[in-house]
Amino acid sequence: MSDFLQKIYDETFEAVYNELLNRKKTDKDFTVSDIEGLLDSYYANEGNNWVGQSEVRLTKQSATVAAYEKILFEW
Repeated sequence: MSDFLQKIYDETFEAVYNELLNRKKTDKDFTVSDIEGLLDSYYANEGNNWVGQSEVRLTKQSATVAAYEKILFEW
């Protein structure tokens, strides 16, 4: 992965992860089931392999999935 894409991955992962941590702390209605449902949606999108998706878009998508997986694992 190029330095440019690594930076995008890291920034996206951190932003999504921190957003999820904050939501977990502040939203009493936010549950593991919510994370699992959202993660299933991201898995489906990842598997679609849409023609024309840029490397940047795919990198952000991978970072988002990783952040959701980490939150789910830690929960």
